[in-house]
Amino acid sequence: MKRNLGSLRVLALTLAIFGMLTLSAGVAYGQAVDGNIVGTVVDSQGAVVVGAEVTATNTATDVAATTKTGTTGEYRFDHLLAGTYKVTAKATGFKTITEMVNVELNKTGTRNLSLTRARRRRRWKFPAFRPRSIRLRRKLRPRFLRENWVICPPLPKAAA
Repeated sequence: MKRNLGSLRVLALTLAIFGMLTLSAGVAYGQAVDGNIVGTVVDSQGAVVVGAEVTATNTATDVAATTKTGTTGEYRFDHLLAGTYKVTAKATGFKTITEMVNVELNKTGTRNLSLTRARRRRRWKFPAFRPRSIRLRRKLRPRFLRENWVICPPLPKAAA
């Protein structure tokens, strides 16, 4: 009888330990170590910017994640480790913008980015000939083209 009672105690203790381990494993899976960043990229007039490249770089580890905005101008970074991130957005014809974002545990932060149009730089087509004044450029350009025009002979026809 004593032997059966001892076996029951060992069995009960084993089941109790196994149950506690099972319950604690579920709690351990519930610990969050990451967060998310979502947002929309728009221009200065409020229109969405489609295809903008958005990069989130962790300032502590320099690990970067990159995505592109969709047809609604939205972007999303999932499962970023908690910390401070440098979010950079760039698109053709716009200035690059960088903002700092804090990612908190188990939260989704929203950061909308507004891009401004880049100033177009006029390039002079003839770098060897670049007068300083606009008036002088307008006066000399036709003469420069006439004097430096090269006439190319026609290309030979391919044999059939």
